[in-house]
Amino acid sequence: GFHEAAIGTSDETKGLVAGFKPVQADLEKTYAAVSKAELSLILPRVEVRFSEYAVEKVLRDLAGAAHGKDNNLITGPAFGALFKEGFQAAVSPRGAAQAKAAKEVLDRLTVQPAAATLKDTFGPPLSAAITDLTSKLTTRKTSWETLGLARGAESAAREVWVSAYDANAGAIRAMFPRDRKRQDL
Repeated sequence: GFHEAAIGTSDETKGLVAGFKPVQADLEKTYAAVSKAELSLILPRVEVRFSEYAVEKVLRDLAGAAHGKDNNLITGPAFGALFKEGFQAAVSPRGAAQAKAAKEVLDRLTVQPAAATLKDTFGPPLSAAITDLTSKLTTRKTSWETLGLARGAESAAREVWVSAYDANAGAIRAMFPRDRKRQDL
């Protein structure tokens, strides 16, 4: 960086480069790791959104079939048994909350007599969609954790860099005690 180039330009300060160069390289490496972690988070985030959509689609299809079975567009025994808290409570949550809400609907689907005829048609696709969403959520969480670790390493490297910079600034002030313009180069 600029500081490394500046201290390497003068014969008097060239000796400071050897101690600063690895600190600068480490900081640059952590910057690259953060950037890589941020980029690697894109796909898991997108995949979670598409998995959420897949779960919602199965739930919407199930709700429509339950309404059809009940011959009622508002409620009925099958719909009420499956969506006890209402339809929006199953499709509105995001992430792990949506997986949990969908799992509750799936659990009710497997035991509710009013919805027994819907179990074979909607149970397997709903189960598969929930499993896929759970898997994608785990991958996304791991990616977030990787990014957090990278940011922590970057923060630590930045603190080391600031300490090394301060040490160099002190050494330069000692080399040129009454020459502020030279100290500020």
